[in-house]
Amino acid sequence: EFRRVILADYGLVIALYLGLALATLAAVFYWAARALGLGDLGKKVDLVERSVRRGEGNRELAEALQRDVEGK
Repeated sequence: EFRRVILADYGLVIALYLGLALATLAAVFYWAARALGLGDLGKKVDLVERSVRRGEGNRELAEALQRDVEGK
């Protein structure tokens, strides 16, 4: 009975605070990822892969990627 009264009276307030706490955690995780350089990780990997495919850097890796594209 007591729990029902608390949820009936304060359920919306509790839900709002929980939502705010989750939004704060998400913002902190996003900020930490950006600070560590993880925000644009996909773009960085794509840039490195394209440069290797052009033959810049490790030649053996470029040849292996070419063989993979050709299905050999």
